[in-house]
Amino acid sequence: MAITSGTRSQFLAQCALVAVVAAGSFFGGWNASRLPQLSSSAKATAGKATLVRRDLNPNVLESRKENTPAQGTLQSQLPSVLEELNTPVRQRKLAELGAQYGQVAPAAGMTLLGSITGLADRQAFAEALLAEWSKVSPELALNACGTLAAGELRASCYAAAIREWASTEPGAAADWAASRLVGSARQMAVRQAAEVWAEIDPKAAAEWATSQTDRTTGTAAIESVMTYWASTDPLTGATWAESLPPGGFRTGALEAIVAEWADQFPSEAAAWAVQHPNDRPLISMVADSWAKSEPQSAAKWALSLPDSVSRDEAAELVVSSWTASAPDEAIAWLESVADPDLRASLRGSALQTWAADEPAKALAWVEARPKRAENATIADAIYSAWAASDPSEMSRWISEQPAAKNVDPALQRLALVLLDEEPLGAAEAAIKIRDPHVQSELLKQVQEQWKETDPKGAERWIRSHPALSKLDHTKASGGPGTSSSR
Repeated sequence: MAITSGTRSQFLAQCALVAVVAAGSFFGGWNASRLPQLSSSAKATAGKATLVRRDLNPNVLESRKENTPAQGTLQSQLPSVLEELNTPVRQRKLAELGAQYGQVAPAAGMTLLGSITGLADRQAFAEALLAEWSKVSPELALNACGTLAAGELRASCYAAAIREWASTEPGAAADWAASRLVGSARQMAVRQAAEVWAEIDPKAAAEWATSQTDRTTGTAAIESVMTYWASTDPLTGATWAESLPPGGFRTGALEAIVAEWADQFPSEAAAWAVQHPNDRPLISMVADSWAKSEPQSAAKWALSLPDSVSRDEAAELVVSSWTASAPDEAIAWLESVADPDLRASLRGSALQTWAADEPAKALAWVEARPKRAENATIADAIYSAWAASDPSEMSRWISEQPAAKNVDPALQRLALVLLDEEPLGAAEAAIKIRDPHVQSELLKQVQEQWKETDPKGAERWIRSHPALSKLDHTKASGGPGTSSSR
């Protein structure tokens, strides 16, 4: 039946009574004193005392009540939902079931959490249930969240309930989350409240964020607000953030909005950042973000920057990002850089990035270049990085090289990296070096350091290599990266 304006309050009172009775049966010792109490500032911000959704038409409430399956029908659905093997489908169905419980019998639905295994499945069900419950009674929904065990489930449920409350009373919801929750639960809930509030009034939400005495809470809120502002009116948001007094909030707000702005409209964000040379990190943020979507355009922009320091920093970020996804393209582009010093610096960054992912290919590129004095230095840097990140793979690569190839520099870097943690591996690498002087000096260094940590192991290895006694250490000239004396 339809609910007239005269019976609306009676209907809502009945809903609240049903919820209270159900909650009492579930929560055991529940009483009104445990309800979330709003602070005075929250009440002022909320603008109204009732916590019922303003836009919840009584006719919609009645229609939803009539069209929702009965509690018994809902309970019979749970076993078949849990039997679904497709994870995304199962979690979607759990969310749908949870939402229906939130409309009809939220407290009874909460009792079913114990029969749902797996955190993600429980979250899907509980978050949907509590979001629906919060539409009618944020107090009871938040109270239910507090009965859950501490952890990610409780935190995400608080966030779901707060988000729904914030859709009608953002100030009250944000203030309650900031003042009543702690740790990750507070940060998640505040983010959700701020995100919803930003859709209603971003300036008010941003001002609330900067008024927080707890910096972590304020930062969480301002990031959500700025992210929304960046997608709708970035210039207004950036101008507002710029007007803040110097400090952490101003920096965080500017970085948050520029990061999102650069992701969606990089050329606009770049133009704005260049006009603010005192905020140099913003230029780097634009470069890093732009490079992920349009590296060639980002590189061209970086080289056009008037400030040489900003230019070099931005160009290095672009090239490193570009190399991570398409090393051949990035390194080919480097040849177009006119400044020889900048070109050499960027090449080093690119090869360092490439070598971290595909060192063998990076080395092949160096070997294919025309012979230049810098090639040995570049290769040596790659050897050092490779030996530190994956010595076993580097050792395998060395063993596969043709006999005519000089792998002494690679063996030397491998031995030096292994020396502290794996002296046996260092010795085995050093003894394969062909240059007698480099081999002799490096073996001397390995043996002396090895004897300090494991003298018996060092002696056993030396005895197993009789030829080592013929090495004249006193005449060794020493090789690069080793010491000719202790």
